[in-house]
Amino acid sequence: MEEVKNPFDDLDIPEPVREVEDDDTLVDTAAQIINRLVAIEDELERRGNDVLLKEKKKLRDKLKKLMLDNEVNLTYDETSNFEGKLAQRHTDTWDFDKFKNTVPKTKHKRYTRVIPRHEELDINAVIEGVKIGDLSLAQLTVDGVFSRTPTTKALYVAEREEDIDA
Repeated sequence: MEEVKNPFDDLDIPEPVREVEDDDTLVDTAAQIINRLVAIEDELERRGNDVLLKEKKKLRDKLKKLMLDNEVNLTYDETSNFEGKLAQRHTDTWDFDKFKNTVPKTKHKRYTRVIPRHEELDINAVIEGVKIGDLSLAQLTVDGVFSRTPTTKALYVAEREEDIDA
């Protein structure tokens, strides 16, 4: 009988798949966490694995907490050339009543829409009006029509882009 070769024998797996504990001291630094995240991404591309997905989520959560606790928005792993970035998310708020009271009436029709028995601000039209210079976002903010409120921070782990100026 012919011996059957394991198709995964030729894979060079850098580290065995294992559960990550919250108090795991093996991966303490941001660079080590990023490096392990990259290794997991490579392994997932090759085989896919639920355990790796769970480890990836725990490591991402740990990296985000580490960065938030140390008030760091960017960290880098030289080995993998990947970086972790925290980006501020926000919520935009528009006040239709203040818009009606501060923007000239000649512009109202352009930036509002009528929904049965009700008129509202057409946000996409207002954004386009800002882009073309018909409206000023700074003035809308001063007038209280527009406000941006920071919410949570999002973590992105990606390959570092090369500096064009370098």
